[in-house]
Amino acid sequence: MSKRILLVITSLNGGGAEMAVLRMLKAFNAVPDTSAHLISLSQKNDYQDVDPEMVTMLPIANSKSLDSFFKRGKVIQLLQQEVARLEQEQGAFDVIFSHLEVTNVIVAAANFHCPVFYVHHNSIQQELLCAKERGPFKYFKMKQRLKALKNKDVICVSKGSASEFTLPWLPVKSCQVIYNPFDAEEIIAGSQEGGNPYPDRPYLLHVGRFGRAKRHDRLFEAFAQLTGPEVLVLLTKQSSKLTKLIKRYGLEDRVIVAGFQANPYRFMKHARCVVLSSDYEGLGNVMVESLLIGTPFIANDYPHGAKEVLGHWRPEWLAETGSADDLARKLAQLLQQPPQAFQWPDAELFSHVHSANAYLALINKAT
Repeated sequence: MSKRILLVITSLNGGGAEMAVLRMLKAFNAVPDTSAHLISLSQKNDYQDVDPEMVTMLPIANSKSLDSFFKRGKVIQLLQQEVARLEQEQGAFDVIFSHLEVTNVIVAAANFHCPVFYVHHNSIQQELLCAKERGPFKYFKMKQRLKALKNKDVICVSKGSASEFTLPWLPVKSCQVIYNPFDAEEIIAGSQEGGNPYPDRPYLLHVGRFGRAKRHDRLFEAFAQLTGPEVLVLLTKQSSKLTKLIKRYGLEDRVIVAGFQANPYRFMKHARCVVLSSDYEGLGNVMVESLLIGTPFIANDYPHGAKEVLGHWRPEWLAETGSADDLARKLAQLLQQPPQAFQWPDAELFSHVHSANAYLALINKAT
């Protein structure tokens, strides 16, 4: 029996969750007798090759505060109207997958008729801790968003993230783990397009938006301790705050801000090393992509994802959480003794086919 699947996300901003959703959309539509559609709650989009036949973007320009008192009702109504239109034209959806906290609030309030699963991409504890550091209002707002998952069917992108769903104020109906999908052939092909972006300068690479959780301050503190010829390339959008932070560490001549890249893989392929300095990630998509390409990385041993990706294979690639000094030491060691060509033994667990099959098994059980 054919299946109709709807994915919903806040925006198509250039982040890991957004890329994972686009990959899942493609993976679903490659399965016989299965069709999937994606709705973005806003017009925010960093990807130029999105297929309008598969993706609808609601007529809301900015993705900020979509669940606020002033916007929430309008967003819910627009989403309900778009789902009704799609179902009238193409048939009823069998299942809906909601991605990210703001989307979860909107989808939960929309009261759709079919089964809904809420995909959690982050760490509850770390999200709340980060919000608390920004003040009581931010903490309260994040906690209220997370409460949209109460008594819901939840999918987590790592075992570590799933282990947090034991909080007494956040009981869920069910919780299971399905890793984000990665198409190794597509990623490797992308890494071979365009050649080395900096052929005359050896470089380290960091991929990720400029935000508190990514800890660019720790990244710069660690990189400033290195004395080799490498520069640090950031695949993130330029901003005045980022420029000030680079200047604070005296790295104006050693850091290149290359902006968001729809194809980061050629940058990964030619980097001496990929580095992740985050306090937390739901999984760590950049690590998986780097391993598939064959580029080593150094990452903070943050609570969720890092050990699941590496297992016991390369523990020396994980730095002590919160320590810029250990991050610098691990980077220096890797640069002095770069690994030989390697093949990651757990690649199949993170393949798009594996993820799609896990989702489809879940759909068949639910419908």
